[in-house]
Amino acid sequence: MKINIFEGGRRIIKILTAISVILYFPFVFFEFKSNPHIEFYYIVTSPDEFYTVNDSANGCGFYVHLEKIKFNTKKDTSVKVNLCFQPSYFENLNRFYKFNPDFDHSVLTDDYVRSFKLPASDEKLADEKKWAKKSDNLYNYTGVLVGWLIFLWVFSWAAGWIVRGFLGTPSGQDQK
Repeated sequence: MKINIFEGGRRIIKILTAISVILYFPFVFFEFKSNPHIEFYYIVTSPDEFYTVNDSANGCGFYVHLEKIKFNTKKDTSVKVNLCFQPSYFENLNRFYKFNPDFDHSVLTDDYVRSFKLPASDEKLADEKKWAKKSDNLYNYTGVLVGWLIFLWVFSWAAGWIVRGFLGTPSGQDQK
């Protein structure tokens, strides 16, 4: 019985391709079931002046104190809120206050944090961002799958080309 290593190699690549595609679907399923965290940054400049939203990747920038709160919207979107208390906030609380990195600022911010409510407009925005984040994740998973399959196929082609060269088998004539 003669063994055709080229046919065996093709079968191995087909099996690896099928396994890769089959393993991709649980990621898709769990991504649709997941509840990704949407993150908002609110910069608090004074106790009287409400907060401004800054949801950029830079976060708060310079701040004196940071408090993190978690909320769930009515549509069950998980929202992580970062309250960034700026130095002017503390100056308005106490005119004699001087910035001291060792000072426990949580005493001054606890009441504000307890009374904080997620605005309805931001709740709606969080629900919209949830699906955008899920689709970004699916796009990334698909990119990994496609990249893996391209690598697998190019590797198999290159390995076949090298082995054909060593065995002196012309291209296209490696089947039974």
